[in-house]
Amino acid sequence: MKTPNINAILALPENSGSSSRGAQMGRSNRVGDTPTKLHLQAVDFIDGDYDRGGAYWGNNGVSRLWCAFSKDGTTRVFIRALKRQEAKALLVEELGEGWSFYK
Repeated sequence: MKTPNINAILALPENSGSSSRGAQMGRSNRVGDTPTKLHLQAVDFIDGDYDRGGAYWGNNGVSRLWCAFSKDGTTRVFIRALKRQEAKALLVEELGEGWSFYK
């Protein structure tokens, strides 16, 4: 099974972060009803502050932007952290018990 790539997912036309009025500010989190195992990957920035789909995040120059997401797309949560382990801990705190992550 091939691991999904959040940067490729955000670049899909249906996930566009821009419109005729410009770039949207970040993206909304969505959390499914049932805790599940999530992929956790760093979001790449282009032009310093935009994800691959064109959403504007700003870049604080200190932390990275991470996305935890389910394969079926029902859950997608963005969080800023210096390292992956810190992102995991913050996400567990935010999401609650039962959620886990692929390696």
